[in-house]
Amino acid sequence: MPPSMTSTRMPPSLFPLPPQPEAPLPTAEKESAKKIKSIATTLNIAHRALYLGWHRDTPSTSHCPLEQRHRNSRILRHLDRTKQPPRRPSATMSSATGLPEPPPSQDRERDSDQNELEPLLGRPGDAQQPPGQFIAKNLVLGTGIIAQFGAVIFVAMIWAAVLTKDVILFSGHPLAQSLAIFTLTQSILSLQPTHTPDQKRVGQRVHAILNLLAFLFLVTGITIIEYNKFRQGPGSHFHSVHGYLGVIVSVILLLQYIIGFTMWATPKLYGGEDKAKSIWKYHRWSGYVVLVLLLVTVATAVDTPFNENVLKLKLWAVIITALMILVGIVPRVQKQKLGILSQT
Repeated sequence: MPPSMTSTRMPPSLFPLPPQPEAPLPTAEKESAKKIKSIATTLNIAHRALYLGWHRDTPSTSHCPLEQRHRNSRILRHLDRTKQPPRRPSATMSSATGLPEPPPSQDRERDSDQNELEPLLGRPGDAQQPPGQFIAKNLVLGTGIIAQFGAVIFVAMIWAAVLTKDVILFSGHPLAQSLAIFTLTQSILSLQPTHTPDQKRVGQRVHAILNLLAFLFLVTGITIIEYNKFRQGPGSHFHSVHGYLGVIVSVILLLQYIIGFTMWATPKLYGGEDKAKSIWKYHRWSGYVVLVLLLVTVATAVDTPFNENVLKLKLWAVIITALMILVGIVPRVQKQKLGILSQT
C-alpha cells in the first residue's frame, strides 16, 4: 500500500488528563479539577491540529482515509469555533465606576462651567452654593466667615463706643450707618455664591430686601446728620474729609440703588431682560467700590470732633475690621460675574 494511503497515526496527548479520583472530592477541588481537565483538552486539541495541519494545505489530503479526514475536519472546525474575534475598543471607554466617559464636547462644557464658577482667589467651586443648601449658609461659606467676624466686631465696636457715652440725637448717626454697612455686607455675602437660576432668583430677592433695609438705615443716618447741621447753621457743612466723602458716597449709593432695583424689577427700561443682564457686571463692580468707599468714609470719621471728644474710636481698630470684611468678601468674587474670564 502506498505511503499516502496509510492511515495517519495520531500523536500522543501532550497534556494527559488528570486521573479520576477514587474518593469524591470537595466542591472547590471538584471545580478546580474540571477547569484543569478543560484546559488540558483544549491544549491537546490544539496540539493535534498542529500535527495534522498539513491535511488542510497539501494535495495529499485527498489520499487520506475518509475516517481520518473527517476526524481532522472536526478538530479544525472545533478550533475555528473556539477562536475569539479580537475585541474592538468601544467608542466610549468605561470608567472605573462603570459609567461611560463623556465625549470631549461635554468635557469642554464641564471645564467651562468650572471656570465660570472660579472665584477671584481659590479653585472653581470654592465659593459655590451647593444644590439644595439654605441660602443663609452663604453668609459663612468659604472666607465669608472672616467677613462676618469683621462686620460683627465693626458694629459692636461702634455701638459700644456710642452707648457707653451720653446718648444724644447725633448718636443715632453712627449707630444707623454702622447697621447699614453691616446689612450691605450681608446682602453681598448672600448673593455671591449663587450660580443656578433658582439660587440666583432667591438670592436676588434676599439681596433686594437687605439692600432696602440698608437703605432705610442710611436714610436714617443721613437725616440725623442733616438735621443736626441744620440746627447748627449753614456754616456747619463740609468741614472734614468725612463730610465730603459722605456726600459723594451717598450720591453714588443712591444711583446704585436705583439702577440695581430697576434692572431687577423693570428690565424693560433697559430694552429687555437680556440687555439688563448685560450690564449687571457694572452694577457688581460699582457695588464693591461703594462698599470700599463706605468703609473708607467710616475710617475718616475718626478725625471728626465728635469722635475725638466723645467716641474716641481708634483708627487701627476701624482699619482692621474693615480689612476683615474685605478679606472675607473679595476672594469669593466669581470672575465671570465681573466679566473676568479665565484663560484655558
